[in-house]
Amino acid sequence: IQEGVKHSLDETAIAEMEELIVNLVQDYAYAVNIGDEAYLDKYLVHNGEEYKSYRKLIPNYYSKGIILDVVSVEITNIERYDDDTFRASLITEYEISNSAELRYQKESIDYLIKSKGNGVYLVDKTENYNLLDKYTIESYS
Repeated sequence: IQEGVKHSLDETAIAEMEELIVNLVQDYAYAVNIGDEAYLDKYLVHNGEEYKSYRKLIPNYYSKGIILDVVSVEITNIERYDDDTFRASLITEYEISNSAELRYQKESIDYLIKSKGNGVYLVDKTENYNLLDKYTIESYS
């Protein structure tokens, strides 16, 4: 990706990215709630960092009885770098609960999104990605 070069997005591309992102966030919460990390395989670059992270985190959260509900997804920016690479920035808010506690978690996420020829998008994280902070996870130990 050449730094500083941005390509314009048409309304259709923006709508596709927004739909993908909202579906991914909602499906992530669902995967945690049912304890099925493979539920997100359709979105992720297999063996990418995001994929590896989800494969470990989802069973861990499920074993601790954590339930996620998506409160909001705010897409703050979508950029196209080339014909098949996008970067999407968003802020999500989750309601996180287990049998003893309820809390809310807001997080900022940047996704790198690569499109494939048939319109399937594969997602991986960027370096400033944090799923749930350490404090939240430890509070459910």
